[in-house]
Amino acid sequence: MVKGKDQTYARDSNVKAVFRLLSENDLSCSELAEITGLSKPAITNITLEMFRLNLIKTGVKTDGGKLALGRKRTYLTINPDFGMVAAVDFSTVVITIRLCDMVGNTIEQRQLADSEFISEEILENITALLREMLALPSVGGKELLALCIAASGMVDSRNNRIVVSPKFQACKDINLCEYFSQRFSCRVELKNDMNLALLSECRRGKLKGVSNAAMLYVDSGIGGALLIDDKVREGERGFAGEFGLITVRKGRKKLPIDAVCSINAIKDSIRERGIPDCLSENFHFADVVTAYYNGDKTVVSAVEESAEVLSEVIGNLFVGLDCRKIIISGRVIRLGETYLNKLRAGLRRQDYCVEFSGLNGNGPIMGAIFEAVNIALDVVIARRLNTRNR
Repeated sequence: MVKGKDQTYARDSNVKAVFRLLSENDLSCSELAEITGLSKPAITNITLEMFRLNLIKTGVKTDGGKLALGRKRTYLTINPDFGMVAAVDFSTVVITIRLCDMVGNTIEQRQLADSEFISEEILENITALLREMLALPSVGGKELLALCIAASGMVDSRNNRIVVSPKFQACKDINLCEYFSQRFSCRVELKNDMNLALLSECRRGKLKGVSNAAMLYVDSGIGGALLIDDKVREGERGFAGEFGLITVRKGRKKLPIDAVCSINAIKDSIRERGIPDCLSENFHFADVVTAYYNGDKTVVSAVEESAEVLSEVIGNLFVGLDCRKIIISGRVIRLGETYLNKLRAGLRRQDYCVEFSGLNGNGPIMGAIFEAVNIALDVVIARRLNTRNR
């Protein structure tokens, strides 16, 4: 909670903080005061403002007793009907479009498959699909307040533009925020998918209650994100967490870990060793996983050599970031506990914790919804200020 700053800034920040608490649990004013450390009169003023903005409503619970014989208690809860948010997730070849209420509950979801590269035609398909979703009876005509886009690649946080991403090369001249904002008349923001996945881990995953940590995404390429002092840190331009560019030595060569530890690197290493009989010439990563579980020597050797290098990188991240927890996400999770134990084996301290993400690949879309809700709150608060200034 914010105290002692500009009153408008403090009020708005506290509204957002209380909203976040209520999005996780229904609470009474007394409970909010206890959790936040603010006085009851201060909490009353904050919640009155939230009632005026139509953000919350009241309900009644019964404390103890069977057949609802206990003392009734008034509590506050998020009003899910005052608006909606949307997210578009480009982090995989399957594009996910989700509509949610302000609590984050999914109202509608659709997917577009086989979209390895994004074209203007695909953007038009997404637009048409989202318009169809907004017209459905389940939406009830609620206003779309904000949309957040999750994109892989280097996203410049200063101007909401993709700087480097092979996926978007065909439409690199299109400003995605302007494109969707013009079509849906709402606030739109573009975020790096790994930063959003890390946000999800903090809100609903294995980093809840953790102040300093990192996420390492190991898939066709390698990326990541940083949590420092309870905040997802994007860096000066928004490129923090590009761990795939860290270099290591392999023989006499100095290579980025993307070329040594990624899924594509593991597949290349298997080819260099000689493709075993259990794999076809054009094998996929799913075939590698099966062969690894079955103990094929060539595959096990390639995977574990990659894991040893990545383990050393992870150990250096623990030291350099002064954190105690690193979450691994991406398809590499399919290699299971044996692979995870290899990553843990090279760590210098017992209290360093490396875990697989438990969000089943939903981190970016979940984070995009959390971010969209934050944007929607800004929209609602700005409207209040504009109304007062007329």
